[in-house]
Amino acid sequence: MSTSRSCEKSKSYSRKTKHKETSQMDMTKEQQANGDRSMATWPISRRDAGRQMFGAAPDHGDWELEFFSPQRAEQILSEMEFNRDKRKRNLKKLATAMLRRRFVLTHQGVAFGPDGKLKDGQHRLTAIVETGLGQWMWVYRYPTASAADAPMDEGAMRGAKDVAGYLGIPISHEQPAIARRMLAVRLTRGLTLDDSDLFGFIWRHREAIEFARKELSKPGMRDANVRAPVARAFYHYEHYELTSFCGIVNGAPFIEETSAPVRLKDQLLRTAAGRHSRQMQFDTYEKTESALRLFHRRQAVQKIVGVSTELFPIPEDALDFDWELADKWPNLSA
Repeated sequence: MSTSRSCEKSKSYSRKTKHKETSQMDMTKEQQANGDRSMATWPISRRDAGRQMFGAAPDHGDWELEFFSPQRAEQILSEMEFNRDKRKRNLKKLATAMLRRRFVLTHQGVAFGPDGKLKDGQHRLTAIVETGLGQWMWVYRYPTASAADAPMDEGAMRGAKDVAGYLGIPISHEQPAIARRMLAVRLTRGLTLDDSDLFGFIWRHREAIEFARKELSKPGMRDANVRAPVARAFYHYEHYELTSFCGIVNGAPFIEETSAPVRLKDQLLRTAAGRHSRQMQFDTYEKTESALRLFHRRQAVQKIVGVSTELFPIPEDALDFDWELADKWPNLSA
């Protein structure tokens, strides 16, 4: 008997609660229809709550597609009230893309305030001035001074893996690092590579890069400065020999303690914590190349000493290498 009464009370409470929520929702919709936001009651949906909090869409400016000649870009830059510190790397990348006819029209352009002063796009306009090549870009004009003075979207620099994923090119996050270290000779000469150059290089040397990436898989040995020399040696030494070298560096048992890969492994483990400086990265690269040559010659060694010259050249090392022709790799997204 007591059980049936408790069930009836529970059902009655449930009906009252449901009726209360429904009446609150109806009242909220009626208040919204009358434009009364201050008297809104809960519960309401998230969409309705957002409308109550933020109201109608804000006033927006105008978009136009315009051409910027070097003369126009220079004049706009000279009238800027505030000059940002230019990022040399970004500027050089933009200029290289323009010189090689790879600067394409995207949603990213320039922005002006209501007074006509430049608010965003300083690097793009500077690149136009430095290269002497005009470009078409989208232009946004802010409707009010308050909107123009709002903080700019700083964004995050996209890595090669992010750009490749966007373009539908299947590469791992480790391949670009190995490729850049393989190209250290070229990069230290002050030459720059854009994303197209890098992707083309990875595509041409994908077998060598994947070989080094898979063979050197143990923690502490996955450094791109260790993998890159192995990828270069892929074209100079027998692959079974490189597999044996990588296995010893990874920690496989080996009797000869004076063998080059054993000594290299010991040195890598000792310097793992401080391998972040630029000098240490070059030392690691050079010592790995030296150890590869010593192992190939079956020479015993007490200490690995790096070599200053490149032991395993590839075609891209040449100053007259035709990157424009080499970059024509298959369309992987087709």
